[in-house]
Amino acid sequence: MTTGWRARIGTIHPYPSGIREMGVATPPGVEFIFANLGKGPGLKIEDVEFMTSQVERATRELIMQPESPPAVRPGGLQLIMPSVLPVAILGGKKGEKEIIELIKGIAQLPATTAAPAMVEALKRLNVKRVAVFSPYYRQELNEKLREYLLSYGFDILELSSTMDNLEVLAGAPDSFYRQVRDLAAKVHEAEGFLIAGGA
Repeated sequence: MTTGWRARIGTIHPYPSGIREMGVATPPGVEFIFANLGKGPGLKIEDVEFMTSQVERATRELIMQPESPPAVRPGGLQLIMPSVLPVAILGGKKGEKEIIELIKGIAQLPATTAAPAMVEALKRLNVKRVAVFSPYYRQELNEKLREYLLSYGFDILELSSTMDNLEVLAGAPDSFYRQVRDLAAKVHEAEGFLIAGGA
């Protein structure tokens, strides 16, 4: 059977060897088409600013592939989604909206980012008081993440990171599980726990 018979989704990752676990969690027949922004983990603010400037290029790369939008080629992409949380949160709600509108304007397709999905998941679970584990972000990006979540009305009880602990990063995902378990034991009043990823 043809790959992508159910849906083809264009996704923009930070770097060429971007994480592709999403393919494991989707139904048969869903295909992901990838473009990248040229940066890896451990991002600084200037790296995220660079990646933001590359969203237009990556979007155009996606729609130039054989799996391009239905308006250009039948059976093409149905959605484009940057799976790069720092790009979505850097400019707050306004910046997030600008990125989505940029992609929609270029591709003439529906678009979203990882950030609204994160917010929607917390809301659907009725989680307001949240503890956050952010394994890949430096302090400056963690503060942007905190500001973004606060703007949606969440109470951030704790925000921990292992970005400065190379031993923990090297041991992922087992070490990540232990970190979240320890966080849960520490922050009893949390209604939920968020593992922030996407670069």
